[in-house]
Amino acid sequence: MQIHLSEIIDSEGKVIQITPELELDTISFQLGEYPILDKTPVKLTIANIGNKVLELTGNGSVTVGIPCDRCLEQVSVEISYSIERKLDMKQSDEDRVEDLDENDYLTGIDLDVDRLVYLEVLMNWPLKVLCREDCKGVCPKCGVNLNHQTCNCDRTELDPRMSIIREIFALLGAPLFVRYFGRLSPICAGGATTMDTTLPIITRYCGKDLVFVSIFHGILVDFTVPFFVSFFCSM
Repeated sequence: MQIHLSEIIDSEGKVIQITPELELDTISFQLGEYPILDKTPVKLTIANIGNKVLELTGNGSVTVGIPCDRCLEQVSVEISYSIERKLDMKQSDEDRVEDLDENDYLTGIDLDVDRLVYLEVLMNWPLKVLCREDCKGVCPKCGVNLNHQTCNCDRTELDPRMSIIREIFALLGAPLFVRYFGRLSPICAGGATTMDTTLPIITRYCGKDLVFVSIFHGILVDFTVPFFVSFFCSM
């Protein structure tokens, strides 16, 4: 909704109170587009405090549909806002751009209430949204919502320290593996790390002719493990 400010700009000390209806239906920015499920009229007060400076004060709220951060189900979130801004009507639109003033809700003497509320809502946007405090989220393997049903996927998380131990084992054990089990054994022991972390030691002890085999093995393991894990969990 646009409000024409001509009647108050030249009337020092004048105060007007209005309750415009919002036409805003969605909140869109880099994170996505979110529907406005409910909204209250903006209680807006505009006061001329002298020298063609207008003071805006007001408040309101909107209810926005935002996905839960864990299970992605839509949550109705009420976002309240308060408006406290001053507008120097002596400035032109070009002056505001030069001053890096982000009052893009003001064009000439027309106030865009929807744009003003949009900016206030963004400033009060919640950092985290949950459908409930004990939300179980979704299964990272099959995607089922664990709040409504269960699945048979193995969600055991491996200790990341085990990967480091495996890499150290492959690095330090490479000479012995080659001696007792053959040149391909360090590649088998290194897993996906044979294309990066353990590649130098494999090259040294297994020979440069196996570099391609080592890189191919690492890439193959890295890409196929998720598919095999999902396949066996679904059996």
